[in-house]
Amino acid sequence: MAMLLLGLLLAWKWQLLGGLVPLGGFVLLVSIEGRRPPGVSGLYLWPVAVGVLNLLCWWILRARVPADVVAWAEAWQSRLTTALYGNSALYRAAVVGRWVGRIAGTLVALFYLSFVVGEGPPPLFRLGLQQDLVFFATATLFVGLILAWKWELLGGLIPLAGFVLLFLVGYARLVMNRPYVLPAAIAGLNVLCWWRLKAGPPAGGAEWRVPKQVLAVVGVCVTAFAALCANEIFGNPPLMTPSFRPPAAMAGEWRKVPMGAPVARVPADPDWRALNVAFTIHPDGSVTGQVGDAAVLSGRMAYNRSWFGKLMNWRLKYAVHGKLDHAVRGSGGFILADQFTAPLTMQGRYLSGALYFKRRVLHVALVKELATDERR
Repeated sequence: MAMLLLGLLLAWKWQLLGGLVPLGGFVLLVSIEGRRPPGVSGLYLWPVAVGVLNLLCWWILRARVPADVVAWAEAWQSRLTTALYGNSALYRAAVVGRWVGRIAGTLVALFYLSFVVGEGPPPLFRLGLQQDLVFFATATLFVGLILAWKWELLGGLIPLAGFVLLFLVGYARLVMNRPYVLPAAIAGLNVLCWWRLKAGPPAGGAEWRVPKQVLAVVGVCVTAFAALCANEIFGNPPLMTPSFRPPAAMAGEWRKVPMGAPVARVPADPDWRALNVAFTIHPDGSVTGQVGDAAVLSGRMAYNRSWFGKLMNWRLKYAVHGKLDHAVRGSGGFILADQFTAPLTMQGRYLSGALYFKRRVLHVALVKELATDERR
């Protein structure tokens, strides 16, 4: 796989090798698999196509080319150079793109770092080599975008290297998802803008900068957006969250969904199966009940997001925060914690979400116990 992808870089110096090495890597991959590899479905075909193109161009260029073909190629090269370096609109677009890449890359990097800080870094020394490489590649992909403020080329190449590393360690399907394609696209924008701006303004043109007033307005908007995101991520509950009073359909006793329930998705976690979970939501928003053999103390239900979180579709709508009278033990004697947070969403008679302890997360599925008159 490394031959298939990295062999393409050889074309910058040796075009023949830039075609033969990727094709050799593809043949080796097919021979090792012993059947048609997954890449034949489209994921690996683009480096194979580029390798074939390198071979074709090498074969054409080494042959004796007629003079009229050389003149035609030089004319098109001149037109392309004029279009790229003599166009003032393209130059200004590259200046604007530089700022777009810087600001968007910073927001994406901060969004990634907020999750790392909030969830805590993974135990790298206890993970395998592949998991360590995945974390390193992901951090490179996101955090490397910040380098564009000082070194625009590195702010593009380093994240793209992280993107390729994720691909190489076996996460090809993962990197094609939107959260990973977005930072890779920003990194590509950084490289393109650097490539255009390194040549300077068009001949006879003056250097152009984005007006300071525009940058000031954009800076205020970005700062406000970052503050709203930080409030939504770290606030428990976030600021500007409205006061909560449970509706009549929510007040009452909620118990763990029994196995085989036809409506709700029952979690398969062994710790969840072993725990006896029951919440009683009172009309004033207080929550009592039990988690395992521990009673819920000073439990409280509240909205889990502000208007901004609802707009961005972040978090579940409700959350229960509570403390237990003693620490709960999961399956195998593993101590969960004596405090918990349970973000939940309501669908008819069912509450579903997660039960967060200090070092453990359990998926939750609760069903409301019907009152006597409701059963009739």
